[in-house]
Amino acid sequence: MGWMADTLAGLACLHHASPEPVLHRDLKLENMLVFGNGVERVTVKLGDFGLAKVMTAQQSFQRSDSRTTVMVSPSEVLFDGLFSPASDMYMWAVSMCMLVIEAFGEHGLHAKTQTAIKEAGLQLLRPCAPAVADMLAACLTSDPRQRPCSTQARDVVMAASGAWPALGTYVWRRILQLLREVSLWVAFAFGSSRVRLVPA
Repeated sequence: MGWMADTLAGLACLHHASPEPVLHRDLKLENMLVFGNGVERVTVKLGDFGLAKVMTAQQSFQRSDSRTTVMVSPSEVLFDGLFSPASDMYMWAVSMCMLVIEAFGEHGLHAKTQTAIKEAGLQLLRPCAPAVADMLAACLTSDPRQRPCSTQARDVVMAASGAWPALGTYVWRRILQLLREVSLWVAFAFGSSRVRLVPA
């Protein structure tokens, strides 16, 4: 549960920043970094704010000419170039579906379409955490006005904490392993000595 709650807490800080909210605009697994020493609680933090933008009080969305990851982007970004906090929530939800698919051992992820990733992730998660699966489905709706905000999504994750053990120890270990591998790749690619990785 911590990995979802951590990333949602990060999004809530960005989206509810005062005086002006910040859009991440590049949420994907490669930008979620694992911190911890394997003994204390592991923390997952958002990284890579190279495409982040501040929204002024007069804006409900941010027009963008920047490139973003197509596999996780909603239609309003792909076709209209419009970013909002709801766009970040969509990208977050697709990334969570990708993580769930990999954790359950469903391979060939990169060969799948965004639609297939969303359907498979929700199908795998629904039996053990239906409220969280419903929240993810709401984040993935095509109408950005219907998507929950980061604090609403975080509240659902925290309220469903009793359901998480049903996922099983193997799946939780696999999720942390996947996030650790992505963090290791980021540290190697950018030569960062500041990324503290969870021991295997």
